[in-house]
Amino acid sequence: RCLSDWSSDVCSSDLIRADLARAIAKTARSEGRTALIIGDTPFDGAAASAAGLTWCAVATGRFSIEALNDTNANLVLADLVSGAEALENLIASL
Repeated sequence: RCLSDWSSDVCSSDLIRADLARAIAKTARSEGRTALIIGDTPFDGAAASAAGLTWCAVATGRFSIEALNDTNANLVLADLVSGAEALENLIASL
């Protein structure tokens, strides 16, 4: 299990986000695992897509649920508490 925080304080570049996502995907695949990106911006989704990863958008940041619905997210949630079951189902489908 790999958890990472690439908040704007830590990761200010979309290129760095994509590189991190690719590294996560490569590590997961080399271990026979699947990775999932959970993020609150369309930039997180772009990074996930660049790495070929599934991603879940959560509207807990500055982007609304409507804005996140316009992305390629596999799942869009208002928050992780109310969306826990949907997230568990997404994880189980990987």
